[in-house]
Amino acid sequence: MARFYGIIGFEIDNGETAPGVWDPQIVERRYTGDLMSNYIRTEQKDINDSVTLNNKFRLMADKYALEHISDIRYVNYLGTKWRVTNIEEASPRLIITVGGVYNENED
Repeated sequence: MARFYGIIGFEIDNGETAPGVWDPQIVERRYTGDLMSNYIRTEQKDINDSVTLNNKFRLMADKYALEHISDIRYVNYLGTKWRVTNIEEASPRLIITVGGVYNENED
């Protein structure tokens, strides 16, 4: 099992910046843990193939992560932000599964 030390991105809602306009912000925090499984696959949907990871990260969760578990959006791994597809709470740890590349303009 490989060790992991990296950034987890949380999307926090900062409130209404103008009438009817909400401005979410990304908060990045560093966490340590283990890379439990490491799978890479390609998906051929259109002309270009896309790479998808099916990795599971087991991280030591702090109070912030447990309070904002629903706000976790990505894991920065190997220089790329990967979209979180599943989160399992196994206190005091979180098991996070990632999928495709995170698109910041998608949320």
